[in-house]
Amino acid sequence: MRTSNNLRFLAVLTITGLLVSTSAYTYQTPAFSREPWIEDYQALKRYLQEGYANLEWMQQHRKIDLAALDAKTRQSLSEAKTDEEAKRALKQFLETFRDGHLGLREASGPDTTESNDPLVFNSDTPGREVCRSLGYRFRLRNYSIPIDKDSGFRTVSTGRDAFTTGILSLDNGKKYGALRIPLFSPTGYWLNCEEGWEEYRKRLTGACGPECQWQFRLFTADRLSAMLAEQVKALQSMKVDGLIVDIGGNGGGTEWVDPIARILSEKRLRAPRVGRIRHPHSVRAIERNIALVEKDLARKDLTPRQTDILTEAKKKLHRLASEVGSPCDKSKIWTLAARTTGCSMMNSTPIFSTGVFDYARPGEFEGLLSKFVLFGSSQYAYEEGAFKGPLIIIVDRSTASASEYFAAMFQDDEAAIIAGEPTRGVGCGYTNGGLSLTLPNSRMRVAMPDCARYRRDDTNEIEGVHPDLLIWDEKDDKPARAAKFLKAIRGLK
Repeated sequence: MRTSNNLRFLAVLTITGLLVSTSAYTYQTPAFSREPWIEDYQALKRYLQEGYANLEWMQQHRKIDLAALDAKTRQSLSEAKTDEEAKRALKQFLETFRDGHLGLREASGPDTTESNDPLVFNSDTPGREVCRSLGYRFRLRNYSIPIDKDSGFRTVSTGRDAFTTGILSLDNGKKYGALRIPLFSPTGYWLNCEEGWEEYRKRLTGACGPECQWQFRLFTADRLSAMLAEQVKALQSMKVDGLIVDIGGNGGGTEWVDPIARILSEKRLRAPRVGRIRHPHSVRAIERNIALVEKDLARKDLTPRQTDILTEAKKKLHRLASEVGSPCDKSKIWTLAARTTGCSMMNSTPIFSTGVFDYARPGEFEGLLSKFVLFGSSQYAYEEGAFKGPLIIIVDRSTASASEYFAAMFQDDEAAIIAGEPTRGVGCGYTNGGLSLTLPNSRMRVAMPDCARYRRDDTNEIEGVHPDLLIWDEKDDKPARAAKFLKAIRGLK
């Protein structure tokens, strides 16, 4: 018994000794230093003055005093006592701009992937694996406000339909079709991906690498577009007086938004003008587009009209490349004198969100390598004007980015009534993958839009879309919003 106690005592001493002996080597947190954060802030300002598409708009139209903001941020950094406080100063600096596409992302950890090899599928790859790997997800299909709870509402769509649709019969005798679009990206429609892969895999004769996968993405987009056209035509066959399109809570998507708008409108929609930054990133993209146009122009089988269109496009793209390739020094924008600087970091050569032209008929540029350069929606197959009749588009404060593009284009062309509340105000995002920017010390990633979309009155779309019918207040819950919406449309002529 005594031996056991002695052993226990020795064990305690040994453990204690280890603890004492290693305490001297306990990791010490490095002392806080402001200098790396000040360097990061200088880099952040440089990135903005060289590539933030909305910087001038913020100064000239939102009247943000950039000199005062700079002084405030430098003061916050000088008073910071921890890395967290310094990081907060940089984030608050960017939050002042109230731009949903502008912000800092934490530094990513080391790459833990086992291989950098590109994804490759084959005809035996299960659809679930393909869709998950390519980023397709399930998106809730509920209406943003519960109009479907009204006693006069009847659901038309089934669980296998791509979009939720219904018929709303009002007590004044009017009848509306209802359509819910939760996201303007094909990746938000999981079932369409799985079913689409079952069709697509049958045409595969070998491995499906990056190009094949891109074609599959276009295939799923076109499949969705066709289903949308079919569903809205089914609603129209029920003798509706109009169509309610619910994009409340729709946070945006991809350029696929443009053909979707054209499917729903019997009126020819004109795409908005877009601004590109004076930056090598813009020049590289435009030069790639010029190369495609020149390849088409070298063909011997062009019609005279095609030759004229491609020649016009080439001239316009060269002017644009020259303009965005000419630097504009905006380093003084952080001083009071900046308000009088003459050059703009944005182009003045007219270019559109759809490319060189703001409108083209479906299939007009088919067969041309540069068809998506001439008119972006040419890469998709879609039926223009599948629905013919009045449109009411529901928007809310969570309607953003590509969804604002959708609503703004309809409003500018007077092709629909926009109803609800003002949208979030995010506007154009990132082109050709956006700029790759990292702060030198913290390694935080800088996300900032490299394009701006302008309304017909030259307002930047970042100011949001203000509805034609302002229906509810911010304090209203969803049932109250639905009730107010139904009351408002009962009063429409």
